[in-house]
Amino acid sequence: MKRIGALFILFFVFSFAAHAQEELTGIKLGGFVFRPSVAGALIYDDRIQYDEATDTALHDVYTETSVGGEFSNQDALVDMSARANYGYRYYDDYDRNNGEFYNAGGDIGSDAYALRWRLAANVAKTLGYDWNLENEAVNNSGSIISDEVNTQWIFNGNLDYTAQLSEKTAIIPSYSVQHYYQEFEGPDTAEWQTHQASLISAYALSQRTSINVGGYYSIQVNDDEDGSIAVLGGGFDSRVTDKTAISFMGGVGYADYDLSGSDITGLVDLKVNWQAVSNFGLYISGGNSYEPGYDGGEARMVYRMGYGADWLLASKWKLSGSVLHNYEDGIDGDDDSIYGSVQHFFTVQCAYDLTRRLNLALIGNYANDQEPVSRSTVSLRLDYTY
Repeated sequence: MKRIGALFILFFVFSFAAHAQEELTGIKLGGFVFRPSVAGALIYDDRIQYDEATDTALHDVYTETSVGGEFSNQDALVDMSARANYGYRYYDDYDRNNGEFYNAGGDIGSDAYALRWRLAANVAKTLGYDWNLENEAVNNSGSIISDEVNTQWIFNGNLDYTAQLSEKTAIIPSYSVQHYYQEFEGPDTAEWQTHQASLISAYALSQRTSINVGGYYSIQVNDDEDGSIAVLGGGFDSRVTDKTAISFMGGVGYADYDLSGSDITGLVDLKVNWQAVSNFGLYISGGNSYEPGYDGGEARMVYRMGYGADWLLASKWKLSGSVLHNYEDGIDGDDDSIYGSVQHFFTVQCAYDLTRRLNLALIGNYANDQEPVSRSTVSLRLDYTY
């Protein structure tokens, strides 16, 4: 309980500092800005682990403290950024589960010209679900959502060019590469590389709407098998009203893997944002995609659907909620697939801005992840960003 008291001491220290530095926005170093941050959290978890012998879940209270920062340049043709965060978790009873967690990454690229490029890398160690549901829903990349202690390395490279054929018509060729590696607490690992080339023809139907037609070809490689994917389809991007934006792509995909076999199916990617009023907004995002297998399993079909809302209750109060449904299965659909489970994740957060830089939040998370016992957490979190 001493650690809980320490959090309240940190609260008053940060609160005083935040008032003293109210008008500052990061530390400016030439053309760069550095924004250090510190955070503390008190969390109740009703399933820190599952006891098969008694068919019950062990629960505990733990605290987390972390420090980090972001570094980026300003007003440059080539933009650069880096971020890092390191923290430690202390359990009240089951201290054998104490451990460190971290997240570090950076990217460099340019969107200033018709030829756009970007390189990005990230490494993260998590002690279970990171509960960042919106990112998982929007980024339908097939990354593995895991409740285990795991470390994940991801490298992404992107290159595309816009050839403007006329005032309303453009052709956009692009190439992307990804290296993905994830190491779990046990002996299991997941690793693959993907290379993808695409060609899109875009036509500006109006000032608000563009029609897109095209396709891509992707090569996927992992330790178990190689595979290739071809997709043809079309869609649109539309600012339907001043408050509503919709992006949709749909098509037919054909996949051929060395061991998993071949498959043909429909693929979709949908994103909807609706700013109902100035202080209330909704989003929906989801789709499906072919992804490499892992842990000796066949190639996967991953389906993800997420939705959420943000409500600015008052000048300093914000209420938000998000939901993610995740399903993955072997592309052959066999009953003996090592995947084949549906996961549902829910998050509700009420945040209060004590100052412009000091934020206090009460967060509730719930996971129905096909384990014998579902999981819930309730946390009180304090964040300070300079």
